[in-house]
Amino acid sequence: MKIFNVNQVRQADAQTIANEPVESADLMERASGAMANRVVHIFPPPATITVFAGTGNNGGDGLCLARLLFLRGYKVAVYIVKPHGANATPDFLLNEKRLKHLSVEVHYPATVAQLPANLRGVVVIDALFGSGLNRTVEGFAAAVIQHINNLQPKAVLAVDMPSGLFADVATPVGAAVIRATHTFSFGFPKLAFMFAENYPYVGQWQVVDIGLLPAFTEQEPTQNYYLTPNMAAAMLRPPGKFAHKGTKGHALVIGGMYGKMGACILCARATLKAGAGLLSVLAPKKGYAILQTAFPEAMLIPPQDEDYLDNLPDDLINLPGEQPRYAAIAIGPGMGISEKRMQTVKHLLQQLKQPVVLDADALNLIGMGALLPFVPPNSILTPHPKEFERLAGKTANAFEQLELLRKTAMQYQLYIALKGAHTAVACPDGSCYFNSTGNPAMATAGSGDVLTGIICALLAQGYTPKNSALLGVYLHGLAGNRAAHALGGSITASDIIEYFTM
Repeated sequence: MKIFNVNQVRQADAQTIANEPVESADLMERASGAMANRVVHIFPPPATITVFAGTGNNGGDGLCLARLLFLRGYKVAVYIVKPHGANATPDFLLNEKRLKHLSVEVHYPATVAQLPANLRGVVVIDALFGSGLNRTVEGFAAAVIQHINNLQPKAVLAVDMPSGLFADVATPVGAAVIRATHTFSFGFPKLAFMFAENYPYVGQWQVVDIGLLPAFTEQEPTQNYYLTPNMAAAMLRPPGKFAHKGTKGHALVIGGMYGKMGACILCARATLKAGAGLLSVLAPKKGYAILQTAFPEAMLIPPQDEDYLDNLPDDLINLPGEQPRYAAIAIGPGMGISEKRMQTVKHLLQQLKQPVVLDADALNLIGMGALLPFVPPNSILTPHPKEFERLAGKTANAFEQLELLRKTAMQYQLYIALKGAHTAVACPDGSCYFNSTGNPAMATAGSGDVLTGIICALLAQGYTPKNSALLGVYLHGLAGNRAAHALGGSITASDIIEYFTM
């Protein structure tokens, strides 16, 4: 699913109106009807609804929604807030006129004292400003937002966008923003929804299909996407009837140290569970008994020294003639950090003739030694935010971080999966995909090691680096969802492996 900016969404509206054809007021009716259906599902009647509406088209949506909910049996009150200097739009005026034919309470407050003093048990509809806002809310409108937030109603449902929150750029710190519990976005997700810093304002969000012109969606370019089940399903390539371990790829995992063998084991287990045909592990001698006991399916490569990274065999990575020995390689889980290890990782990266998966301590070592220029093109990096900061630098907010992520992926021709609630996968062409699966229960030790193994397995099976990264983060989150559903929301990284399926 494409993520469009505000201007593109306006174009989608305009082209739908011009080419369907449909009147703008009828498109508003369609959008409000679709949202009304969602409201009925979450908060069935009878319930008390209070709508706060501005005088723009977002306010028109709110008045239309108020009318539709009233006709479905809700007790509805409306407060129309006219921002200083704002003129009412034609569609707002039309819906104001329609609303006045019904016995709905309509108020025109000019001071905070004229606002409702108690919203306990009330479902509030926020239709003050919507997604077209390009400056911070001030004056009486800001006071209205603060008043709603202070009263803590039963729920706050934002129409298209929480009022005061910017869709495409960072919202200034301290700005007046509605704290919605639910946001209903018309047509497409908003980029702002993807970032943790906006969650207190957005709450649970969902896209409402309002029947915008499909041709526009298909043809309009964008750099940002939301990874959906259909997109993931299109990437899957089920193995054929005659597949065997030799055709599903031989993967190599390099990692582990004293006290951190668990990370290596989790990565190795996930690699085989996600479909790699064969798996070799290069780990310290001290971890051999642990690995062979905990995970007998893995083959172990004997290190030439006590520390497995001290003296790597020249033919470990590449066969004679510089052909890759392994279909996919993952480096980093539980590896540990030191100057010596950083030099070893640098040597490894210089020897590699194929894309690899890099995670955990491998990323920290790359950051320590400024080794990004040595990473093979099309490799897949899976940092959490702090690891990415060590790789690329600090940023002031999530929008700046996204642009730095995109710039880094393009500069070094890498796929970088920045882990989070909506893991963002930046690609060498500048596109970025936000994941739709996963849950807070996955914020647990070892979850990232499992992701590394899943991506490594897909790469070993012949998936492209792009599809390995995208499908990897999607399936990892999906397994976490299954585990959380089955186990009541308290899971471990091992549970994610157990509930993984293709």
